[in-house]
Amino acid sequence: PILGHNTGDAEMKTKAILASLMIWTCSTGAVLAEAAGPRQIVVTGEAHTEVAPDRATITLGVPAEAAEAAIAMRQVSEDMTAVIAGLREAGIAAEDMQTQSISIDPVWSARRTSDGREQREITGFVASNTLAVRVRELDNLGPVLDRVLAAGANNFRGLSFGVADSAAVIDQIR
Repeated sequence: PILGHNTGDAEMKTKAILASLMIWTCSTGAVLAEAAGPRQIVVTGEAHTEVAPDRATITLGVPAEAAEAAIAMRQVSEDMTAVIAGLREAGIAAEDMQTQSISIDPVWSARRTSDGREQREITGFVASNTLAVRVRELDNLGPVLDRVLAAGANNFRGLSFGVADSAAVIDQIR
C-alpha cells in the first residue's frame, strides 16, 4: 500500500458512489414513468343490427301561386287546414304533426322592352307550407297518404322510417 492511502477507503467510496447512482437511476425511472401518464388499455368496437321500423315520418306540403302575396298565403293556409283535418280524421294526433317551413317567394318574369332590353318584374307570388307527420301505426300509412293527397297536399318531400324506442335498440346492440 501507498503511504497514507488505504485501499479499503477507496473501495468503500466506489461502492458508495455506485449505490448512489443506482438509487438515483431507480428514482429517475419512477419519475419518468409518472410523467408519461397512467397506463391504459383502449378497446374500440363496432356493431350493427337490423330492426323492423315501427313508425314513419312523412314530409309533405301545399303550395299556392297568386298575383298577390296575401292571396297566395291565404290559399296555402286554407289548403293546409284541410290537410290537417284529414290527418286528424285518419287518427293522427296533434303532437305528431309539426310545421317544417312556411315560405313565400316572388315569381319573376322577363319581358322585352320597346328598345329590345330584357326587363324583369314580379308577376306573382308562390307560398308554401311544409308539414312533418309521424305515423305511429304503419298499417295506416297507405290510407294516411291517400287522405292527405285528396285533401290537397301535392308536394311530397319524403318518407322515412324509424323506431319509437331507439334506446332499447342501442342497448340490444351493446
